[in-house]
Formats: sequence, structure tokens, C-alpha cells
Amino acid sequence: GRGGGGAKVLPAILTKPPKVQKDTDYSMLTGSDLLVGFETTCQITTTGLSRPKIVMALGETGKKYKQLVKGDDDVRQDAVVQLVFTLVNRLLGNKKDLNITTYSVVPLSPQTGVLEWCLNTEPFGEFLLDQGSRIGAHSRYFPGSWGSSLCRNHVRHAPPGKKVEAFQEVMKRFPPAFRFFFQEKFGFSLPAWFGARQNYTRSCAVTSIVGHILGIGDRHCHNILINNKTGNVVHIDFGIVFEQGKILPTPETIPFRLTSDIVDGLGVTGVEGVFHKSCCDVLTILRQNGPTLLTVLDVIANDPMYKFLISPIDKEKIQGEGRDREEREEGGGMIQDSEEERDWLGDFENNSEDDEDRNAAATRVLAKIASKLRGFEDNTPEQLSIDGQVLLLINEARSIENLSRLYIGWQSWA
Repeated sequence: GRGGGGAKVLPAILTKPPKVQKDTDYSMLTGSDLLVGFETTCQITTTGLSRPKIVMALGETGKKYKQLVKGDDDVRQDAVVQLVFTLVNRLLGNKKDLNITTYSVVPLSPQTGVLEWCLNTEPFGEFLLDQGSRIGAHSRYFPGSWGSSLCRNHVRHAPPGKKVEAFQEVMKRFPPAFRFFFQEKFGFSLPAWFGARQNYTRSCAVTSIVGHILGIGDRHCHNILINNKTGNVVHIDFGIVFEQGKILPTPETIPFRLTSDIVDGLGVTGVEGVFHKSCCDVLTILRQNGPTLLTVLDVIANDPMYKFLISPIDKEKIQGEGRDREEREEGGGMIQDSEEERDWLGDFENNSEDDEDRNAAATRVLAKIASKLRGFEDNTPEQLSIDGQVLLLINEARSIENLSRLYIGWQSWA
């Protein structure tokens, strides 16, 4: 902060750091603001394992900065993912319409941190689904359809071997409604509506492909935000990366979230047209810059201060403590991994803190990412073209069989 002589020195806003200056002169705090205090009250979020607190920081310029304060939660991984996203945005520099929305994450300790609040956004599920007295888009536009809780119970209580049929029944009775988001938020102007939908489609494509390459999981309805001003999607909460979703009690069976409601927002062309082309463009650039990306990920994965392996306790927290064994067995828990997949996941399952085991796990992670960048996917012995790999991933993400086996809290029907 600024100050001289006996003047009081104020710190900068944590989530609004100043831009790096070559001359090391930060007297002007370019891009930042000085912290003068906080509002006297805070809010507690209605979701999240640790129930984070929402505080309002007050800047010297009179601006207010909304921040999310997390306790009993390691946000270092979120900070690392944001750094990787920033790198990806630089690699995508020639494609101005393709980028990932990032936000500031400041770890304060291994179990606490402050995150920048994503302004003008709301969770994907908050717009679509009922919550308390608030009526979601599905109920507003399709009042005779099933609610999400009924869908959940129908899939949960389906007998073993009948999950696919139960999920198909749910899909018939739960029509997609996300297209109405653009009518509600941008219906005042045709150019605004079209621009927001294009932004949504392209941002979905970028986050889907990048998320798959990095093995980002736990993409449930409240970990994906939608910007009410631009239509861009914003992903948050990166507790699951580097394929760790495959070793959860109910393994994740899809490369990224591409449910019926996500597709509904893409417009009449669906996964074809702009979405498919954007996916191909992103994958092409990532393949071309594979060595650069892998070099950075190598440093991250082998950093002794960075822990990407999830513990058994974390697994239960992520998919709900107290979840009964019957649901676990009837869902994705019965999926049999291939011999090759079991082999490379072995180090994850051991979850040892031993340096040798950790290095072995990091090596396998990097090898898996490199394999994806070369065009190899699970159960595909031959190298795939850009178009072929994108088509395969889209088909896997939309597979009814895969979606029906996901953890019930993922709400894969929405």
C-alpha cells in the first residue's frame, strides 16, 4: 500500500492485486485498490461443505469488493487451476472469442483462503431447479413435469440393472428448459440474445475440452455459474482434478457436463455447429502447445506443497456423508474399470503421502494428459483425429448409460 514517513500504510484488496510493474513502482496500484475496511455484517452461503462466508471489502476509491472467505477448505488447488486457466487463455490468444473466465484465489493457509466473488452470475442449478420457495425455470415453463426431487427418487430407487430405463423415463418427464435463460435475460434485443448464446456456446466448448484434458470433475449444477450480463459460463470449486473423479465412491463416467439442459442452451444446432467447431479449435491449439502445457503441469504435479490426491474422508465429503451402500452399489460403484485403467489409477487408490508413490502418481497423471493431447482416449487403441476425438467425447458425455450411473447429487437429468 501507499504511505511515507509516519503515514499509515494500507494493504491492497486481496482479490484485486496490482498488475506487475517492471520498474517495481506500485505507488499508483494499477488495477488494484487499497483496503480501508469491511462492512460490519456478512452472509453465510446456503451451499458448500464448509458453508463459506460472504464479506464486502471497502476500497479507498469508494468501490466495494465482494469476497468469499473459506475455512476448513484447502483452496490452493483452486488457485493452481486458475493459473493453468490463465496459461490456456494465453495459448488461445489468437482466438479472441475463445477464453475461460478466471477469478482471484488467495490461499491464506492450508485450510483457509479468500476468493473473488464472480459478479453478475448465478449457479446453473439455481436458475433451473426449485429451491425452497423459489420456483425454477423447469417448474415455471413446464408445470406438469416432474420436479428434480421426484427425478432423484425415481433414479435412486430403481432396482439394480434398471438404472438406464429409469433414467430414460426421467428424461421423458423432465424436459430441458435452459433456452429460456436467454429469453429472460437477453430478450430485450435480438443482437443481445444472439451474442449471449454465442458466448455461452463457445465458453461451454472451451471449459469442456480444457476440463477433460485436466481431468476436472465434480461438475454438478452448482459448480457451474452463468453470467447474467454476457452469457459466459464460469466454473468454480476445483476439488477434483487429474482424473480423481474416477476413484470417488460413485465413479464419474463422463468427460464433462453436457446434459440435456446444457445442450438446450446451445440452440437449434445443439452440439453441432458453433459448439463442435469451437471444441475442435480449442483441442487443436492445446495439441499444438502440448509441450508448454505439460511443462507447467509437470511442475505443479510434482510440487511437494501441492496435494491433488484426495483422501478417503474427502471422497465421502464430496459425494455426501452417510450415503447408503445400496445407492453406491446400484450407481456407478458397480462400473468395472479396464485392466489398464485400474493399473494407472492404482497409485491414486493407495493415496500414500510417500514421496516415491506421490511421484509415481504424478508421472501417471502427466502421461494420461499427454496421451489425451496426442489423441488417445480410454478404450481407443488408435490415435484419433481432432474431429474424431471431439465426437467421441461428446458421445460419451451424452450417453444415457453413462449419465444414469453418475452420483445422484450430480443431477444428471438437468
